Amino acid sequence: MEGADYDELWSDYVPTDILRLISSRLIAGDYFAFLAVCKRWRFESLSSPLPPPIHDSPSSPCLMTLNKETGIIESFHPVYNVITHKMDIPKLKGARIRSANANWLLVSHGNRGMFFFNPISNNIIELPDLLEDVENHFPSWTFSCSPDSSSSDCFVIGFENFGSPPAIYIIKVGESSWTYHDFYNEDGNKQGSFMLSGCHNPVFFKNNIVWIFGDKGNLGILNIKENSAVETPIWEFYGKYLPRRKRSSIRQSYLVEDADNGGILDMQVVHLRFLIPATS
Repeated sequence: MEGADYDELWSDYVPTDILRLISSRLIAGDYFAFLAVCKRWRFESLSSPLPPPIHDSPSSPCLMTLNKETGIIESFHPVYNVITHKMDIPKLKGARIRSANANWLLVSHGNRGMFFFNPISNNIIELPDLLEDVENHFPSWTFSCSPDSSSSDCFVIGFENFGSPPAIYIIKVGESSWTYHDFYNEDGNKQGSFMLSGCHNPVFFKNNIVWIFGDKGNLGILNIKENSAVETPIWEFYGKYLPRRKRSSIRQSYLVEDADNGGILDMQVVHLRFLIPATS
């Protein structure tokens, strides 16, 4: 084997079907290490995407998109760069995905319609229409757990974009109507100094507590009082404001639960500004 071109041996003598068989059993870091072994393997993964693992699991999540014009929903595997599922759901025409949790999607339709959809079982759980005098202009939504679980209480909450702190819609699954909470004190002034703007996704964490970041970089925590949608929830605020220059660059803020460490992670999408020197 002295003097042999090992790159050529890899390329010439490992059949494509063997590569696919191996790759179909790898996920995440192992899959990327597999691609780093040989140029040919990387090339084939780009020109002809390798199949996702045959034992795909919740540890390897997919991204989901909805075409509201057609009602077609697609699941995209970010590791393998392939669409793994594609479904045509007439109920989803004109709809918008608001939040996801426990294999369920929270979906809005029109100005008042809200329902749950499970893309695995295709089950739908309807929610009451939103109140007539307060339509769905709320950009941020979340829910606490699976809505079909009889052993736990599922709350759905929407956050208004304006107000300090923002008003909320809330309902406990099984109730017949939504409750709208606006946070005025006795003098008619808004409480606190916490507002939302742009894209901020709230996260249910523990004990019916919702976490969400404000437009100034501070943290708002909403406590659902007495396990009830009717009782007015309590706002708490933590952290200092970010410097004006830094917070003006934030376009979107995403919170996710860090299940391994028992905490919350925040990912912020920022707009970068570059100064281009003038030339004469």
